[in-house]
Amino acid sequence: RGTVAVVDDVTEVVRADRLRQLNHLARIVADEVKKTLTPVRLWMQELEEGLRRGDPDLDQLVRDACREISLQVERLQVTANSFSNLVALERWEPEPVDLVEVVDDTLAGLTVLERRGIRVVREGPAGRACRVHGDRQWLQRAIGNLLKNSVDAIGDDGGQIWIRITCGAEEMTLEVEDSAGGIQEDKLQELFSPHFSTTTAGSGLGLALVHQVVARCQGRVSAVNGDHGLVVTVEFPIAEGE
Repeated sequence: RGTVAVVDDVTEVVRADRLRQLNHLARIVADEVKKTLTPVRLWMQELEEGLRRGDPDLDQLVRDACREISLQVERLQVTANSFSNLVALERWEPEPVDLVEVVDDTLAGLTVLERRGIRVVREGPAGRACRVHGDRQWLQRAIGNLLKNSVDAIGDDGGQIWIRITCGAEEMTLEVEDSAGGIQEDKLQELFSPHFSTTTAGSGLGLALVHQVVARCQGRVSAVNGDHGLVVTVEFPIAEGE
């Protein structure tokens, strides 16, 4: 007939779960590093063999090797930065953030895309604040990663990216669509997993960061294949008091 209050200290459970996640990410990064170092080692062996046999095309071999090794080193840097970002996400300083402003600031730094034949079309409210509760720095990185994923998918052939913003009374929606044709339907569920990449050059950690940031904001992220390509939809609750 009485009331019983049960208080559990879940600190150790949360710490153990976080450690499990970090171990999982560490294995993914280790695998990416191994895959990247393999072509570097092969090119180094080819250079050594070319020197040994006095290859008459040694100059061209050196140029090819330098180009390929440079690409792999850049890939290593992307992997290391992405992993560092996911770990650094522990430093989370939430506040009411105008997401429309964050999107526009991010797009302002990407005007160079037009020179690569990529047109960015922004649709939605202008001059109106639409605030969500989150960390401004991480929200900007997440939006940047969404756009980078579309840019990488479009590649060098040129295309278009649509950014659509909808502000409601209780929720705001950010939609990013590209003209790259989408991905296989059975791969959509894996899109935000830290081992999956839509391109051969990606680390697979960029969209995993997006998922983590959105979750910290109590939001949802999903993806479908649209008329032109992949459509990623992010839904955020409006910050209280807005």
